Amino acid sequence: MILVERNVGRLIEGVVATPIDVAEAEAGVQRIRLTVLSAPARAICCIDATGLKLLPSSVSETFVALFTRDNPRIECSAFLLSRRASGVGLQLDRMLREAGHPARRSFDDRDAMSAWLEPMLTIEERDRLRAFLRSRPAP
Repeated sequence: MILVERNVGRLIEGVVATPIDVAEAEAGVQRIRLTVLSAPARAICCIDATGLKLLPSSVSETFVALFTRDNPRIECSAFLLSRRASGVGLQLDRMLREAGHPARRSFDDRDAMSAWLEPMLTIEERDRLRAFLRSRPAP
């Protein structure tokens, strides 16, 4: 499952959960790309990946290609992971390193994630970020 939307300003909210096959990853990548391009300036992404389990290499490669291609349009990205999914954390951290954007990070604590994102956000974006994070299950 890949859900993505932009409700306020530059803030892009997403939810990613397995299972994801290559076809769904490719369709999701197109939706993400269009959402990023619709942002009025460089996008700030907040992704709930707490439902993610290890991805097949073909799917992770699809996401790395998206991350790399969209680097110029992204100010930063934060991914919220489940504390119980250490393997996913290692996989995602590798994917983020391969994409080569220094302001893409993973978190297993929503408060730490919010504290990292909030200084870059407008008041409206900050309020929306808080609402999005409150609506998601605890990691």
